[in-house]
Amino acid sequence: MQQDPVTLSPSRHNRWYERILLNPTLGHLLSLGIILLGSQFLAYQAWIQNTNQGITLGLLAGCYLLTIYLSSNIAKYAGGRAVRYHLGTTLIAIAVVLAGVLLIRIGYSRSSLVIGIALLISLRALSVPINQRFRYLKLACIPSHH
Repeated sequence: MQQDPVTLSPSRHNRWYERILLNPTLGHLLSLGIILLGSQFLAYQAWIQNTNQGITLGLLAGCYLLTIYLSSNIAKYAGGRAVRYHLGTTLIAIAVVLAGVLLIRIGYSRSSLVIGIALLISLRALSVPINQRFRYLKLACIPSHH
């Protein structure tokens, strides 16, 4: 009795939506776009009208980039992909950006900053279950010739 060979897919994700949604670069760009455009259009229903709104979008972008940097560093450790760590790093990044705003006393748009922070927290909380659902640890045994 002959066994059929097992066909292995060279790609980790075969479905088109998995390839799009789980592409890290595209996911970060999409999240950043949602945060920036969402905060601006939900607050003002228009594109940038003054410098305070532009500064606020820059602050939100900096906050998101700091969040990604902190999350990628903590994800290297066991259990580092838990929701509490992602939200913790997000809150640290938000606190650093808000402390910088208050210390430097720069002008900003309060409504779009609050909406952007809410979008950032919700997107980070949503990204963890999606990543846990589709990204899983793969282990392999490598035979040795002794």
